[in-house]
Amino acid sequence: TLSLILRQSNIDPSLLDIEVTETALLSNTDALFDTLAMIRSLGPRISIDDFGTGYSTFAYLKRFKVDALKLDGSFVNGIDRIADRAIAESIVKVAHALGLRVIAEGVEHESQLHILSEMRCDEAQGFFISRPMPAADFETAAFAAR
Repeated sequence: TLSLILRQSNIDPSLLDIEVTETALLSNTDALFDTLAMIRSLGPRISIDDFGTGYSTFAYLKRFKVDALKLDGSFVNGIDRIADRAIAESIVKVAHALGLRVIAEGVEHESQLHILSEMRCDEAQGFFISRPMPAADFETAAFAAR
């Protein structure tokens, strides 16, 4: 179980972010609600991944206690288009009004990061930030940056 793994690994649970896809959130709400409540009681943060790609309903954001929304990369990719930018900006505003962080996925260009920053998006991830790398390389890079 997650509780046992957290105890054995001696990881601070607040540093762990559990991602649940929007599709999974809609599939079995009662069972998932109980599972998310149990996970949350152990200390990890919970994020909804790929937000905006499924049958999003803001009502679920009230029912499920989550910490962040991960703005799907399809909106970030087209953020220079009026429709995608409007959707992304709306998601950021609603999330912030609900006290949630927003993490933009798929940031590949400085211009996208700039627009997201103007929207007050909290975090970004993607190739512009860093390519995927083995954990050891990440630790070396993080240590060197200090």
